[in-house]
Amino acid sequence: FIRCNQFVKIGRTDNVNHRLSQLSSMNPYTVELIFEILNGGYLEKYYHDKFKEYHHKGEWFTLSDHLIKSLTSGKADVNADQVSGLDSKGRSSK
Repeated sequence: FIRCNQFVKIGRTDNVNHRLSQLSSMNPYTVELIFEILNGGYLEKYYHDKFKEYHHKGEWFTLSDHLIKSLTSGKADVNADQVSGLDSKGRSSK
C-alpha cells in the first residue's frame, strides 16, 4: 500500500524499494509506503474488492479514514502470521 497525496496504490511487487523509486520518478508528489504484507500478493484482489467504494483508477484508491483505520488498527482482515515487520502505523520496520 503506497500513499501518494490523496490516493493509495494497492498492488504487489517483488521489490518494494524499486517500486517506490519508480513511482517517485513518475510522480510530482511524495510517495510513502504505509502498509506492507509480506508474501501477501494473493491478497491484492481481496483488498481491491474490500475497498472498491474508494476505487479511483487502476490500482489507485482514494485515501479514506476507513481505509487507513482498517490497515492501522490491526483489523485489516488478515491473520497475524501474514503480517510481520510492521510498526504501529502499518509501516515496515525493516
